Amino acid sequence: MCEDPQELAYKLKEIIDSLTSVHADCSSEEIDWEHVASAPPLKPQITYKRKKKAEREARDYSPSLLEKMLFLDKLKRARLERRVEELEKVDVEEYEYELKEYQKAYEEWEKKKRLSELLRKRGVDAYKDVILELELFKNVPYIGEFVDLKPVSDEVMVCNLAANSIDLIPKYKIKILKSGRPSVGELSATERFRLYKEHICSSVIRVAREIFAVLPVEIAIVTAVVKDPQSVSFEGPFPA
Repeated sequence: MCEDPQELAYKLKEIIDSLTSVHADCSSEEIDWEHVASAPPLKPQITYKRKKKAEREARDYSPSLLEKMLFLDKLKRARLERRVEELEKVDVEEYEYELKEYQKAYEEWEKKKRLSELLRKRGVDAYKDVILELELFKNVPYIGEFVDLKPVSDEVMVCNLAANSIDLIPKYKIKILKSGRPSVGELSATERFRLYKEHICSSVIRVAREIFAVLPVEIAIVTAVVKDPQSVSFEGPFPA
């Protein structure tokens, strides 16, 4: 079954927008390493808040005259006591879940604390260890085929970005006419190259943003390597 033309047009626009706005987001906000090292996550404490509330309700229960006459008071009290036991289990389960989440958060904090200690030393070796540990570009969509980072001093990072192929840029466009019917046309070579340049420039900016977010360097030299350099001229304008 063919996709709805409007849905297809939307998906196509979404792809192009994603390819030309790689730089618009940064997976790592600028990290305050000193703060990270001094702020471990808080270990959860079990409070039995549900159990205590149920205990108060059971303790404060005062049967009505009708309940006594119908011998319902013992039944009600037994039900309240069972609820105390049930809610105690809920409290314990919640605590165990929070404890597991805390352990994950503590392990992540220990990792960041270790990285913070490395970055205090600064230097090429420390930066290399941090880069390997963080895997900066592992989950960045459309960034490129791979990014090679080489710290050369305390202040300078050299980056080589193996850019995506122009084949990633769609070859056609879909326009929905006023009548609601789709109009399908090919993107011109000029338009595809324009989008391709925007994509690569966007990726280069994203690489620099990620580096500055996690490393205390002053300069990031980013070089994009394209598969067919003869076909692309990198003159402005560039992404804002």
